[in-house]
Order: sequence, then structure tokens, then C-alpha cells
Amino acid sequence: MSVPYGCPDLGTVRAEGSEMNTPIFSTKEEQVAFQEGIAMERARQATQQNNRSADPAADLKMLRARAMEIVQDEEITSQDRLAHLRALSDNQAIHRFQEAELRRMLWDARRALNSPAGPIEQGGQLHISDAPWLWNGVFIRGVTNLITAAPKLGKTRLVTSLFGALAHGRDEFLGRRLHRGEPPKFLIVGSDQPERDWAKCLKLAGLLTCDNHMWDCIVALFHKGAPLHLDDEGIETIAGYCRKHPNLIVGIDSYHACTAQMGLQEKDASFADPLLDLQEATACYHPTIALIHHSKKGGGTRASEASRGSNALPGAVSQTITLNWCQDNSGNPLAPRDNRLKLSTEGREDMPLDMVIEQTDAGWICHGSGEEVAQAQAIQEVIDKLEDRQHQALRDMAHHWKATHRGMDAVHLADALDCMPNRAAETITALDRKHLLQRAGERPAGPKGGKPAKLYRPVDIVLPLFPLKSEISEEPVVDVEATPAAPESITGLTGKTDNLVDRVTQAKIEPSRVPKASV
Repeated sequence: MSVPYGCPDLGTVRAEGSEMNTPIFSTKEEQVAFQEGIAMERARQATQQNNRSADPAADLKMLRARAMEIVQDEEITSQDRLAHLRALSDNQAIHRFQEAELRRMLWDARRALNSPAGPIEQGGQLHISDAPWLWNGVFIRGVTNLITAAPKLGKTRLVTSLFGALAHGRDEFLGRRLHRGEPPKFLIVGSDQPERDWAKCLKLAGLLTCDNHMWDCIVALFHKGAPLHLDDEGIETIAGYCRKHPNLIVGIDSYHACTAQMGLQEKDASFADPLLDLQEATACYHPTIALIHHSKKGGGTRASEASRGSNALPGAVSQTITLNWCQDNSGNPLAPRDNRLKLSTEGREDMPLDMVIEQTDAGWICHGSGEEVAQAQAIQEVIDKLEDRQHQALRDMAHHWKATHRGMDAVHLADALDCMPNRAAETITALDRKHLLQRAGERPAGPKGGKPAKLYRPVDIVLPLFPLKSEISEEPVVDVEATPAAPESITGLTGKTDNLVDRVTQAKIEPSRVPKASV
């Protein structure tokens, strides 16, 4: 565009007595449009300033009423609710509201519809009751239970087996009571596994028919091919199932798979926000949520510390359950693999629980409490470190006790070990110091007098580690009531040397040859 005559090349002129630069326009129309734009911007800024000082109560009342209408409108899906409320806010509201504020209005409207009850006022009465266990000591009914473990440790199989036990009406699972109540209903949100894997888990749990149809107790199954996420739409879907089936049991596998697309970081406290939203949306329906999540590398010393990521996730649940290997199988590749798992719990309702379980082809089995198994494992480690003679002595004494229910003294142990009585006595003393033996009475002195002999037997926890073999006779090899034969004299020499001495003693002594004197 050519510069008008008499104007500088910079395209602006400075008015006299003014510090502002006035743009130069080619036509009158351009100048009028520019001035109108300035007027509109100044009007907008003035309106915005007036809005900031005005009371937003009228806008809040309008938007909250509209949020209630949107939530009640079944034709508006959960993912479209925010867009409808945003359109009303932009067109009719004076104030500018953030997306988080509009989302909060929708949540408040849904909570008002689902849970009209208010807080307990001053002086109100509180109801105290025992923990409503679903699986006694492990799973709590009506709250969120967090199950953590390393990948491929059996978290999903354990949860589906529990579902199967409840569906089949069993009274206990892994030795602990089930509080079944009414026939349960299950919702499985399994976005972490494909349909084929879920079919295998449900088949093993007895929740599929012979032609692989799900039992009617499973109201829906979401899998990796048809996932459900914990966004607004997913939470509304779960809340809809909970509304239709009160006291629903919801299995979520896994939390990471259901929140990965939301861009949340596991290390941030906001990682637990989808769970908090789900709990709020379903609180009035009292579902039991079994939430599966991966544990952090190396696990944790406590169940509440094993969850991967932020501590906000275990802090948002009422009960935490974690699974760990009982033993590290990577130490010795030649050693038999230990497939036992330690199940530990920690929560707000009861003392922590430890139990040892194992997954077999026939299902899950329980080996006892964690304390019992840990004690047996510690005893086994002590036994593995015994010397050969000590190990053989403990085995012989265990077999002898099982066969006769009598103890053994040093003399009879020496006969069984084929060693000297003083060596057998030293072995008994060493085993007694390791708390592997206990007194089992005395053997009276023989007819020739002497002191009674102390009898010993293995402690009870050691006996199962030495099963009685079929070749061991029921009659004792050595009669402990009989007076043992007097031990041979101790020469201090080896067996070969003793035999050599016997041969020399029994040989005839030849007369020594004295050389004749020469004549």
C-alpha cells in the first residue's frame, strides 16, 4: 500500500502535545472500523471489571439448577453433561467459571440425587458395629479393598476364585469364613486382560457353564477388547450397575489399565482422584470394590506400603491385601521351586493378618498362618546348617520317637550312629543348645548300679520335617529299657590301627636270634 503524501515512511504521525502514535489509514472506512474496535474492547474491559465486583450468586444458582436438570435428563450422556453446562455458562452467565467449577456442580447434583442424607449434627447418635467382613479378616464388605502384588503372581486368579466360592455358596475360603448373605452379584471391569484370559480365570473359578456361558451372577464383564475406564463415562456406567444391583461386588483389574488414558502420573497425589470420584458416585449403593493394582519394585515391609506410585491410593481404601513370594527362587536354580505366597493384610478394621497360600492345578490351598510357616521355615534353615552327624542324629531320634514314643540317650544314639558315646553326648548337647531337642524322661540305672540316663526327643515342630519311612520297623532297633553293653575301651586309635594292634597281640612271639660268637 502506498504511503499518503506528506506522511513519514513509518506510517504514523505524532499529534501535537500527545505522546501517542496515531495510525494512518488509506480510507475513511478503515479509520472508522479501527475506532469502533477500540470502543468495543474498552466496553468489554469495563463490563469485565464490573462483573468482578458484582455478586455471582445469581449465576451460581442458575448453573446449579441447570446441573440438576442435566443429571436427571436420561437423554444426556455422562460425557456430554459438561458440554451442556459449559454452553449455558458462556451464553447466559455474567461470570466466567472454570471447568473444574462446572464439573463440581455436576458432581454435587449427582450426589444430591443419590445421597440426600446430611451430616450428623451436634449431639447426634453414632452407630458402632463390627467390621462387615465378606471374607473374614481379608475382605471387608461395602468398602474398597486394594489388592497389590507383582505381575503374574495370581492376583486375578485369587479374586475370581473368591467370587466363585461366594457364588457357589461355600462357607469358607482358604480356611477363613465367608459371610455370603444374599446371592451375590458381580461386575468385572477387567480392562487389563483380554477375553480369552478372563474365560480361563472364570472357568477355573467355576463361573462358566459347560458351553462357556457366564453365570447369571456376573452382570457384566469388561475386558481389554471392550474396556471401561474410570473417567466420567466409566464411573457413571459403574454407578448405573450399582444402582440396579445394590450391594454389588465390583472387581477392577487393574487400576493402571483403567486410568492410563487419563494422563495421570502414579507419583502424584491426583492419581487417586478417579477412585475417589468412583467412591463418591457409588457410596449410597454400598458396593464392595476389589481394586487390583501392581506393587512397587521390591514390595514393602507392610501391606499399605506395597502399592506402586503415590501413597494416596492406599490411603483412599479401607483394606489393603498384598501377595509376595515366601522365598526368593532366584538364589539357587537347582533348588526346587517354592510356589507358596504370603498374603498380608492391613486396614482400619482389624489387626494385620498373615497367611501362606499356594495356587495348584486343583485351586488354592492354605498352608497356615504366616507366623507358623515362618517358624517352620526358620527351623528348616537351622536344620540345613547342621553338621552331617548332627543331622543324622536328629533324623534317627525323630524316627525313633515316632516309632516308639520314647526318648533316646547318648549310649543308644552312639550305637545308631556307630560312634563313641562321648561323641553322641556332644551331638545331643549341640542339638539341645539349638533348641531342637527336649527332655523325655530318664532311663533307670541297670542292675550293676550307676546313674540314670537322660532321654531326649526332637521338639514337635521338627518331627514333620523327618517323615517316618516305610522301611523303619515299628519295634525299636535298640531297647532303651535294657542296660546297654559296656563300651569298649577307648584306645584313641582308628579302627584300622585297633585291628592292627589285635593282630600283633594275637601273633606268636618268636625267640630272638642271637648271633653265635665266632671261634
